[in-house]
Amino acid sequence: MESFKKVMRRPAVRTIIGLLLMVAFVMNEYAFGVRGLYSPTINAQPVGLKWLVVWAIKLIMVIGSDAFLIYLFRLFIDAKVHVKLAVHTWLFVVTSGIILLGFTMVHGQVPGLAGLLDAMFPIVRNVVPYLTGMLIFMLLLPYLQLGKHAPLVKRLLLLAMGMAMLIGRDIWSFNAGSGLTAALCVGLVALLFRNENLGKNLRAFCGLALLAYLLTLFMSWATLYGQGAWNNSAQFIAPESILTLIPAVALVNVLLPAPAAKTQVQGAESWQLFAGILLVVVSRSASLLAIMTLLKNKVQALITARLGIWMLVSALALTVGVVIFTLALLWILKRTQTWRVLGKESDFEFVPLARDIVAKRSHLLGAIWHRLWPGALAFGLFYVLQTVATFFMYPGLQAAWKAWSGPMVYPRVLLVRIPAMVYGAILLMAIFWIIRGLTNRYWTALIATFTAGTLWLIADVVKIAARNEPIVPADIYELRSTANLVKMVSPLLLIAGVVIVVAVIALCIWLERKHPAPKTSWLMRVVQFIFAIAFMVGFRSYNQYMSASQQFANNFKVTYKIMNQMWAAQDNGPYVQFAQNIDVTPMEKPKGYSKAAIDQLAKKYGQEAAQINKTRTNDISKMTVMFNLSESFSDPTRVPNVHLDKDPIPNIRAIKKQTTSGLMMSHGYGGGTADMEWETLTGMSLGNLNTTLSTPYTQLVSRQQNGAAVSTWFKYSSAIHPFNGSEYNRQGVYEKFNFNKFAALDSKYPIKHRRYVGNAHTYLSDYTAYDNALDQLQARKGGQFLNLITIQNHMPYTPTLYSKHDFKASGSAFTTADLKGSFESYAMGLHYTDDAAEKFMHQIDAINKPIIWVFYGDHLGALYNGDSSSKYAVPLHQTDYFIYANKYARAHGAKTKLSNTKQVGSSDFIAMAFAQANAKVDPFVALLTKVQKTLPTIWMRSDNRTNDPTYGMSFVNKNGKEVYYNDLSKKQKATLHDYQLLEYDITAGKQYALQAGMQK
Repeated sequence: MESFKKVMRRPAVRTIIGLLLMVAFVMNEYAFGVRGLYSPTINAQPVGLKWLVVWAIKLIMVIGSDAFLIYLFRLFIDAKVHVKLAVHTWLFVVTSGIILLGFTMVHGQVPGLAGLLDAMFPIVRNVVPYLTGMLIFMLLLPYLQLGKHAPLVKRLLLLAMGMAMLIGRDIWSFNAGSGLTAALCVGLVALLFRNENLGKNLRAFCGLALLAYLLTLFMSWATLYGQGAWNNSAQFIAPESILTLIPAVALVNVLLPAPAAKTQVQGAESWQLFAGILLVVVSRSASLLAIMTLLKNKVQALITARLGIWMLVSALALTVGVVIFTLALLWILKRTQTWRVLGKESDFEFVPLARDIVAKRSHLLGAIWHRLWPGALAFGLFYVLQTVATFFMYPGLQAAWKAWSGPMVYPRVLLVRIPAMVYGAILLMAIFWIIRGLTNRYWTALIATFTAGTLWLIADVVKIAARNEPIVPADIYELRSTANLVKMVSPLLLIAGVVIVVAVIALCIWLERKHPAPKTSWLMRVVQFIFAIAFMVGFRSYNQYMSASQQFANNFKVTYKIMNQMWAAQDNGPYVQFAQNIDVTPMEKPKGYSKAAIDQLAKKYGQEAAQINKTRTNDISKMTVMFNLSESFSDPTRVPNVHLDKDPIPNIRAIKKQTTSGLMMSHGYGGGTADMEWETLTGMSLGNLNTTLSTPYTQLVSRQQNGAAVSTWFKYSSAIHPFNGSEYNRQGVYEKFNFNKFAALDSKYPIKHRRYVGNAHTYLSDYTAYDNALDQLQARKGGQFLNLITIQNHMPYTPTLYSKHDFKASGSAFTTADLKGSFESYAMGLHYTDDAAEKFMHQIDAINKPIIWVFYGDHLGALYNGDSSSKYAVPLHQTDYFIYANKYARAHGAKTKLSNTKQVGSSDFIAMAFAQANAKVDPFVALLTKVQKTLPTIWMRSDNRTNDPTYGMSFVNKNGKEVYYNDLSKKQKATLHDYQLLEYDITAGKQYALQAGMQK
């Protein structure tokens, strides 16, 4: 017997047994734990062979799990200093909790700020009650040496546990073995039932385990054939049952006998204790349980074998991972001053330590503050800076979304957006950690970061005042013209700036010498530096689908509003808004892209242009071309499962019959206006771009050296939008596109003829839009380009939007009466558009100069939630368009109708406008013309793959059917490659095509 104990006390043997018990615990948590796979269904199993096997497996797993927990308690029962161990355990749990929470955040979980607080304060917030019970037991352990009273306490404990087991009710709040009282109970069992008699332990193990199994069988039989409930059969095989706990403690008594003397839990058993505690936290914390789920899903994806195989592999993987993580973290923590100080200060028993803390509370609080004030000051200062900077993003308390304007700004920023403010402060802390890591100077890093943030804020305010848009990464390119920028600044301001810089440097030197902050260990600086670099580098992939950085940001409710930079700055603060725009990879490089390839492309389509121009007579620059985006316009009678009692657009339907017309594929449903506008103005397709580039107006155009837009072919270009011009950075886009004028509600060119047709007076009518367009058309002689974007039919379409309703709807596309009423309002709005469009057609027919009018809807309204988005994907993205040449244009060579126009994309309109005008083309338009005539319409891009711009592409053919890249012919693939070479060159490349004269 003694030789057996000697073998079992060997460190290697105890390590192996400890690891096996960890695996058993994890397997039980996967299968039968509080959130286990079989916990909800095991009681419903019919009595039979499978039932016998399942309950036998559960009995073994529960005993193994209880044995693991008893072993943990034995480890610190056998330790010397329990308060010190409890304090170190708390520090380990907090540190590991924060790290692992970050891991879950970047893997799709959203515990949010509440989860972060849970990780930082696990005891106060009682995140894992079982852990709290373990720590309380550690602190009270010196006072549980019961001596002669031990037998009485043992009998009372058995009585209390037996009562709960027999009546089948959780009278002691064990919470299926995961509660605080359950931990105290297991700790007392581990303490009181230590018996190294092999025979007694074997009898206890076999006898009580068999009894638990037989009683479960009996209760199940009684439930099946007599009176009772199924849940009564589960009370004997449970983590808190004496029929499993006593066999478990007997197992530990045999396999892990007490060491020869008390230790300080060092070496192998040190990491086993901390790894075991971490397993308890991971399996019983709502925030960290996702780690087990993620691992299970990964293993199940690789292993399709029976349940036990993946469960065993998952348990082994989690155990190994936790052990490695524990060893690494303990290695770091034991080298920190915090670990050493906490260990030194708590090297007493609980009561004397508590008395000492009370007596020396001032000294201790001072010591704690001495260690914490540098970090607290930095984070507090950056949080204030982030909050103040966010307030400055509301010029005149005006919000990008009007409902939040005025005094509502204050509670929104101070209370509603707290998580986003914390995230912005973390961003500034990362910059601070990088500077401090490089310099090891606290005040230098703090003041440098704060000063840079303040200067950034000032620059943001200046830009917003000038262009109603915050700074974006493309603005950094302006620094290349620093000399010119300096000339624009007052000399007094330059002198003041130099004085401020000198003063800041002097302040840093003085603080570093006279008030030095406590030094941070090299190890902590390295850890902070690595985290900060990883955090900052993460923004390089922020806009990638399911990227770690974006998923981490989701936990802080960071708003993704790339479509409106002011909105993003007001929600997230200017620093985060800027960082969100760093990751822009417009398009994957097509095979063979080079200057020589583009030169060859220019030559090829120069020849194509010469062929086309043999039959063309007009000069587009001497004509007037108007692109007219009609907000949310689409023929509602084409929508599946919708019926209207009358046609709301008879006039536009008549126009479509007499001119070039058809259906246009939109990239959006219920939104995406600016995307369609970008396609029409550039001839480029969103379907060629990476999916991470969702809004070219805000993510792409400002980065381009030349926008290469339709305005290139005209001496004068303008835009009209009877709404806010700051939406989608339109003002900046039109400047990049070399527009001469932009009339909007917030621009220097006013919107005239203001008229509303709805009750809400939210959006100006299409009559207003066309009256302003008519003014512009008549204001200039010669050719010009005009981009008109209406706003009348923008959502919301409330049932009370219009005083009269001429249309009644029915159909399964609407799931509620409110939606049907909204659709009827929408139809009424279309009817007003129909009337305004017909009136405008007659007006331009009366103008004696050639006008080409391209009318198109940008997307459908989001009204048809009864229609399946997968079944009706194409029709729910089809809008209407027509291209109309006025009488004068038709009389001077323009076309009335073009062929092959049934199904197009908005990127086709440049080529089609040239064709309708019968205008000569350059190589650029020749290529667009070939794409429009020979390719199916480029539509959605579902995914990206490096160096493959065709991956994930889909198209819609002339019959309205969705097709894919592999469905294209060899010639079509060649044409698509030419198009992608051009688009890559314009959007992400060197713009060799413009140098080669493709666009003239």
